[in-house]
Amino acid sequence: MGLIWATAPFTAESVFVVACRHEPLLAIPWLGLMLIWPQSHETWSRSRLVITGLCFVAAAAAKETWGVTPLLVAALEYERSRSLRSVVIPAAISGVSVAVYVARHWLVREGSEEYLARGWHIVAKVPAQTAAFLYLADPPVDEIAVTWLGILATVFLVVVVVTSVRWKVRGAVIAACLFLAPNLPTLMVPFMPQRYLTIPYAGFVLVVALWIGGLIDRYPQRRGVLRTGAVTVVIVTGTVGAVSTRAELEDYRFLARAHEVLLDE
Repeated sequence: MGLIWATAPFTAESVFVVACRHEPLLAIPWLGLMLIWPQSHETWSRSRLVITGLCFVAAAAAKETWGVTPLLVAALEYERSRSLRSVVIPAAISGVSVAVYVARHWLVREGSEEYLARGWHIVAKVPAQTAAFLYLADPPVDEIAVTWLGILATVFLVVVVVTSVRWKVRGAVIAACLFLAPNLPTLMVPFMPQRYLTIPYAGFVLVVALWIGGLIDRYPQRRGVLRTGAVTVVIVTGTVGAVSTRAELEDYRFLARAHEVLLDE
């Protein structure tokens, strides 16, 4: 988790919203499912079933977008059995859950009428956040447009995921699910707060790290160069993240002092 926060292109806002918004909290029961799910050589036990059920309850209590949790189950089960048949039912349940979630907000229109909208942001959202994760662009907030940088970033990520799956890198499908699944219920939302990016960025970091590990295993003669390059990237992005976070925290302190002065007056 320290690596995720250190290299994240989004900074102080996501740290603050953990205390008041539920999107990042959904990561906790998901992490529990990932830890408790049996491996290929393990079997289900009563304690595993109980803990799995509690993780589902915690996910449901965290955020209504927990409906994509069966998609994570599909990824976990695929990693366990390597069988596409085992993922059909969980994937179908996730599809129905996403459809119900979107239909509910579209028909009821709770809060702002602009919460869900049609437009190019539906196809631009994932490429835009991928470009931000690669430090090719700033994380979009209000205006989400299709850009060449977003397309380039998406092509890179698709290559990473496909090659990782072809190389049978363990955990690659789960990481890809963490990146994509949380986006599905909110694709029609025409804005993208940083709190929406917490779980997808964790999946992005994981899938890239797994891909680099697979690359090192596949080309052992270049292991030293690849490891040095990976460490260098982590150090550079971590330094950039620390500097930008410090600058944002200073801005927050300035605003807090200004607010205190206004209250005193």
